[in-house]
Amino acid sequence: MSVHRLLLSANDGALTRLSPDDLLWRREDASSVDTNLGPRLEGLGPVPALHVDFVRLAGLVFFCDRTVPRTGMGRRELDLEVAVSDPDRWAPHAAQLADLLGVLTGDSWTLAFTRRREARLVEAAPAPEGDLTVLFSGGADSACGAVAAHTDGHPPILASHFDWSSVRGQQRRTLTALEPVLGADLPNPTWRFARQSTQVGSGASFGEERSRRSRSILFIALGLAVAATVESELWVAENGFTSLNPPLSGERRGALSTRTTHPAILLGLQEVLRAVGLRAELRNPFAALTKGQVFREVAAQTGDEDASGLLSATHSCAKPGREKGFAPDEHCGVCMGCLVRRGAFLAAGIRDDTVYIEQGLGSDPQRRARWLSPKRRETYESVRYRAEIGFTEDDVIALGLPDESDLDDALRLANEGLTELAAVTVP
Repeated sequence: MSVHRLLLSANDGALTRLSPDDLLWRREDASSVDTNLGPRLEGLGPVPALHVDFVRLAGLVFFCDRTVPRTGMGRRELDLEVAVSDPDRWAPHAAQLADLLGVLTGDSWTLAFTRRREARLVEAAPAPEGDLTVLFSGGADSACGAVAAHTDGHPPILASHFDWSSVRGQQRRTLTALEPVLGADLPNPTWRFARQSTQVGSGASFGEERSRRSRSILFIALGLAVAATVESELWVAENGFTSLNPPLSGERRGALSTRTTHPAILLGLQEVLRAVGLRAELRNPFAALTKGQVFREVAAQTGDEDASGLLSATHSCAKPGREKGFAPDEHCGVCMGCLVRRGAFLAAGIRDDTVYIEQGLGSDPQRRARWLSPKRRETYESVRYRAEIGFTEDDVIALGLPDESDLDDALRLANEGLTELAAVTVP
């Protein structure tokens, strides 16, 4: 098993010897990553050293997740060596961090920490203005988080991360729709972090794995870095049904690939980061609500018309129409993200102006059959199956919630979310 290393410097001779296992992150053009930030994160403000460390760790995790292909059963053994400011602070918590990553991605992680060699210090940008940091993905829940923060009298800082340019375009469109509704210009510190196609220096080709299960850890690391500059809480806004992510069928259990906001993950991450010494105030403001209930709260704060325009401008699709004849950011309408979104609009009684590929197919049976294959219908059929039997106490117990969780509340939330899903029909 090869070791994946985070490197912050390399001389000309070392560049030619870099392997696809190494992540070289430098401010100069010669770097393994395509990013608008140097490895000290000066562009985000005066970020404390331990938060810089966590971003570097998350960056290497994301790099490996994107570079090492899954084979067979999909479980990979990933051995990481991370350059940090104080290895003695991180080393005692390596196993706990590795376990959290394993639950999230379905892999086996081993973490080792070395003392970093720093490049020349560059003056940090001023901290953004605001007293609450909200992760801003361009999705509906993150936009709702911004509305809730603003309405509560907490001017939000919207922290964004992207690797593909289409994601940044969606974030801009959502922000453009959001600011007039709130009547405010919102700070939006944004970080691009993408892997180059080949290794700098050696020209070695990187592997390609598109599942990106660890992207959310990198997003949280960025958000905590921004929050640390203003000493604020970080909101990771997601509806409680999606956070629980109860499996629709037995085959759908596995890595918590869409469950970064699962209560056990958020609590475990907060505890281990605090033990290391980071400021880690993480909260999901919508943990007790379905997406439809979140939408209804936003409509109560903004009015139905503004809520419709704002929420329709957001993006929820996990499998957008990147194929001939469809716009690259067009919602498919049948993935889990789309089905939860469609059910939320119905439950909230808000007009949905989202363009869904499935709805645009019309009634032509041959056209529908060609695009709406059994594979594409799989999630919808799983919803129909689960709606017939509902969720039980055993299903909730199997979710691995923290000990202090109220299982009755979790069961209620799971079935309320399922009711919203079941209201969506796909002919």
